[in-house]
This record gives sequence, structure tokens and C-alpha cells, in this order.
Amino acid sequence: PAALSLLLKKGGIDYIAMDIKSSPENYEKAIGRDLSFDCFAESVSVIRSSGIPYEFRTPVVKGIHTKEDMENIGKFLQKDEKYFLQGFVDSGNLIGTGYEAFSPEEMSDFLRVIKKYIPGASLRGQEEGE
Repeated sequence: PAALSLLLKKGGIDYIAMDIKSSPENYEKAIGRDLSFDCFAESVSVIRSSGIPYEFRTPVVKGIHTKEDMENIGKFLQKDEKYFLQGFVDSGNLIGTGYEAFSPEEMSDFLRVIKKYIPGASLRGQEEGE
């Protein structure tokens, strides 16, 4: 949050996009290291108060994310925020092996869960219902 605040004070930023790797309960598992969710939540607060347009997004990974995670992410975010679920793509720079993408149907199920909390949420990289 301190580095983010410094960047914002320097100016020149016209849009912020931040990954929400998982729910507060599974955040450390999703990022593959010990890091308090409180630090992440503080960064979210800095973004919200920045006055700069922003979005949040979650790259959804089989073996890491569950419907319960989607419920808890939905509860954490505000209902009017711009939020996207993104299908997993193996970049080769992962915290482990054996991860894969959810099917389009599973992604649509996750989106239905999220939309209970964030009605404007959508899927990125595939059309809803595909």
C-alpha cells in the first residue's frame, strides 16, 4: 500500500487494474507465500479513495478457487465496483504445477455467484454463457 500511495502521489496514473487473487481466507494459498490479506485490503482502500478509475479482477484457477471463494470475494467488494473473472492461462511463471482453467460452464457458475454481490461483474476473455 505504501508503494501504491507513492505512485499515486507522483501522478501520471489514469487507470488502475488490480488482481484479487482469492478470498481473504485463501489469499496466501493463491499467491503462494505468506502475506497478510490486511496488506492487500489496505491497497484496495487506497485505490478506492484515489479518485482514479479502477477495476478489480480475479484470474480463476482450478485447484485454487471454489464457489465459496467467489462468495467471499463478492462480500469483500462493493456492489458497484468494476469486477471481472478471468479464465486461467498458463504463463509458465506459476506458484506450482498442475493448475488448469475451469470450463466455460464453471466460469458462468462462478459469475452467477459473484453477481449476487456485484451485479455488473462480468467474464473477461469469453462471453457470458459461452
